[in-house]
Amino acid sequence: MSISTWHNTITGLHVAVYDSYAAKSSRQRAKREVVEVMADVDGFCQRKRNELSRGTYLVGHYRHFRLRDKKKDRDISVLPYEDRCVQNDVKDAIEPLILRQMTDDMLGGLPGCGVLASDKRHQVVARMRVLLNDRSLTHYLQGDISKFYDHVDNVISMGLIERKVKDKRTLAVIRQHLFNQKKLAIGDPFSHLIANLNMSVIIRKAKEKYGKRIKLVNFADDFIAFSRDKKTLENLRRDMRIWARQMCLHYKPMYVRPIDAKPGKKHQPIIFCGYQFGRGCVHLTQTTKKRYVKARHKERSMGSYQGITGVADTKHLKLKIQINGKKGTMNEKIRRPFAGRPMKIETMEGISHTIVDFQKRSSNQKDCDSYYHIQALADGLGLIVYSTGAQKICKYLDTKTRNDIPLRGMKIVHDWSGFYYDGTVYTDAEEEEMIRKQFNIPK
Repeated sequence: MSISTWHNTITGLHVAVYDSYAAKSSRQRAKREVVEVMADVDGFCQRKRNELSRGTYLVGHYRHFRLRDKKKDRDISVLPYEDRCVQNDVKDAIEPLILRQMTDDMLGGLPGCGVLASDKRHQVVARMRVLLNDRSLTHYLQGDISKFYDHVDNVISMGLIERKVKDKRTLAVIRQHLFNQKKLAIGDPFSHLIANLNMSVIIRKAKEKYGKRIKLVNFADDFIAFSRDKKTLENLRRDMRIWARQMCLHYKPMYVRPIDAKPGKKHQPIIFCGYQFGRGCVHLTQTTKKRYVKARHKERSMGSYQGITGVADTKHLKLKIQINGKKGTMNEKIRRPFAGRPMKIETMEGISHTIVDFQKRSSNQKDCDSYYHIQALADGLGLIVYSTGAQKICKYLDTKTRNDIPLRGMKIVHDWSGFYYDGTVYTDAEEEEMIRKQFNIPK
């Protein structure tokens, strides 16, 4: 949606509300502020749109709490659910403009990019494997910004946004959210976008000055640079510090190190994004291994560890670990309980609904290898759940991932071939017409 029109329509806010809801757990969805919004989505969207268009919208107060993450205390700031929906709406509108500033080397917090991204071109682990397999690269430089979110300057960030966004009403809303706190809030939908926008300035300068002499991989505030020349990386280290200071940021001590160990010395692996990298190998760090072992009996935790170990060389580690007292159960799907009113698929026929979550599960029935457990928001029914092993529905959902949800405007149809979603398969009449056109057969 364009910046010039986002505040004049409620469509985008509808999407933001459902996206915010889909990202929440069952426990979070049961909170009063969430239930109140979802009970009357149309009314909420219309009310907020009126406030935004008139310029009377005011951001609510943050709720602060401390979260312990990997032996580190983090101060989390969370806005009320209503304001987070508005934030997501604005973020969706400005994100295409901001993403133009990013480079291909930035793989953190961006759509389709990450440590475990499905696309190998945008996956940190896959990119590191390719670079380390290049024997011409002999040295590397690694850097990490100290207390990144605490030092991101709001004035500088607002200046960077104003270069990309020109709509005054949009800027007014962004300014409210940005200057509501002295520092960048951990937990805000804006935070990743603004943090990456600040980092893009530094990364772009590095690419413009050094070009093909260096190979960069950036993830949030962490970066690693490879080169054939040690001197090039030493110059890069000096420049990165200067560019960071211009953005009011500060790098921790950085050192240029050889990739390969010198004769007679022990090889030191490269630790980046929770993995140990070497020539032709990727392993888990000792800390991750310990957490993995402790979580082996926790069914809910194993889903994330399956993804973490899936991209690393962990064959021997997997053989050592027994999950739930049995070997070979690591690849089983994790069954999450879905909140909502249980419905039979027969009663869902013709009811328009939005799928907010789904999960494929194994079936013990002979006529059905697997089935889907689906959570949705249905018109007039609210939050519902239903299960089906219908071949056409399963085939359609097999093509979707969690990045595709929410799936809007779904409507179940039934004919002689079974249940399917309207518009996802050809009807008998459509297939007949296609055959007549193919063979030029008149009616």
